[in-house]
Amino acid sequence: MIRAALLAATAVAAGLLGCAGEKPQVLRPVATPIAAPAAPAVVSRATPVAGAIPAGQASAAVDALNAELVRRLRPDANQAALRIARLPDGALRVILAADVTFEVDSAQMRAETLERIADCAAAAQAPGAFVVHVLGEAAAPGSDDVGLAERRASSVAAYLLSRGLAPSRVRIEGRRSGVPAGGVATRALELVFEPIVEGREVRAWMPPVIAAPKS
Repeated sequence: MIRAALLAATAVAAGLLGCAGEKPQVLRPVATPIAAPAAPAVVSRATPVAGAIPAGQASAAVDALNAELVRRLRPDANQAALRIARLPDGALRVILAADVTFEVDSAQMRAETLERIADCAAAAQAPGAFVVHVLGEAAAPGSDDVGLAERRASSVAAYLLSRGLAPSRVRIEGRRSGVPAGGVATRALELVFEPIVEGREVRAWMPPVIAAPKS
């Protein structure tokens, strides 16, 4: 399965980049839905993972990743289109408004999105071991909207693989967006960076728990 995902990612990368190692081109990316492989069956509560972060260094590793993401993405506190936040378990979230990340009602990423996703991939490889959960969030309860969210997550996951992330470190999921009381749900894309911590490695592959936003 991993070999198949790598071959698929290579095909997508060939359509996105002129040659290996180039910066993202201002091209229309090929939005081919590609499911990231399931977490390896060998990962269990009793199975150590090579390169896992020692428990005492986990907080520092997340801080280093946060600093790298801020440096690369330069989020604007007054701009809702891109935010970086931290979950209670210590994981980091990069939240992108889907309407400015993708073409309208499409899984095709906009040109400026390619650079942001490439920066996320580079940041994830710098400070330590992380699993990247790509969450496509649907605004409407209908199955069609959730299907679009999944296709968008798959498109982003494929590009992450093309930028060097290991297939076993990328997860995808389509979700319905949480709706604040009296508010309106919006489509979004999230990249959640879960640290792989020694002694509790399997937690990094579990779906992130994200509370619905408050009003």
